[in-house]
Amino acid sequence: MQFCCNICYNCNMHNSKYLESLKLNSLSNTAVRQLVFSVLSSNTQPLSMNELIAFCNKVDRVSVYRTIDIFEKIGIVSRINLGWKYKLELSDNFKEHHHHLSCNVCGAIVDFEEPETLNRELEKIALIKNFIVEQHALELRGTCIDCQIKQNTKQLLP
Repeated sequence: MQFCCNICYNCNMHNSKYLESLKLNSLSNTAVRQLVFSVLSSNTQPLSMNELIAFCNKVDRVSVYRTIDIFEKIGIVSRINLGWKYKLELSDNFKEHHHHLSCNVCGAIVDFEEPETLNRELEKIALIKNFIVEQHALELRGTCIDCQIKQNTKQLLP
């Protein structure tokens, strides 16, 4: 696990936004909430609920689920749906806005930023449909290069 302070200079900023989000929603910063936030902010990849619970090994799993439920409701955490499963990451309030490529085989998730041309096209679509877009998410699903290689290797075996 990489800690946020090793990959960015915004640790205090992240923590300030986190505390502000709690305060705006009349919530206190409990030890469990702080731990869950710290684990999510220190990981560069989205986590499954089981992975998150494993990192919070001294905390009751029900408390982790309750904390995530609260974090989703107040905009601290975003859920990345992968079929009937999902992974969790900090919301765009804490990270640059981005989208995901998800591997259907191994479950790997790769972040990507949308090109400005795509953003303009999305704005045009909304305008044509008389729609005010407040947020958007783009998920591309397919097969990552590692799984493609494994599948091709299996096909070549006698």
